Amino acid sequence: MSYWTDEMNSQEARLEALSPQARLKVAFRALAWTVRTLESPIEDPDVAAFVTDGLARIESAVQRGLAIPDGVDAVAERYNELLDEAWEPGATNFLTGTLLCFSRRRPELPAGTIMDQLLDLYEGALIRASDEAITPEVERATPRAVEVIEFQKRLIDEVSRGA
Repeated sequence: MSYWTDEMNSQEARLEALSPQARLKVAFRALAWTVRTLESPIEDPDVAAFVTDGLARIESAVQRGLAIPDGVDAVAERYNELLDEAWEPGATNFLTGTLLCFSRRRPELPAGTIMDQLLDLYEGALIRASDEAITPEVERATPRAVEVIEFQKRLIDEVSRGA
């Protein structure tokens, strides 16, 4: 079991209690904060553009009170084009963390999908912050890993309180 799983396991029930619109807000704010606070920005221009476009679509949906952003087909197509070409550490995690905010099958994002997204964002940040093989001990000793988990918990608290 990973450090993230130990620390975040109780959060899924809290996400389930949120409205679909609030869950999308959590996903948007987690993605935006994680990529904004990277030690160095995403270098791959295609990955950076995908994440930036995804953030714009998600933010628009949040502002309009929607539970799912528009454009899932275009986003999924572009994701499939980029996934195999992504070379930068953590890039596939940030691609997937963006894609998970979109849904073809449901009118909203389930709490489990948000948990998957939060884990992807955590792993992407961790991979960029440590050159060591990832173990729970390395995770606990990596300041960025601790920072991301603390942010994610705080974010869920804030959105739960209506912030």
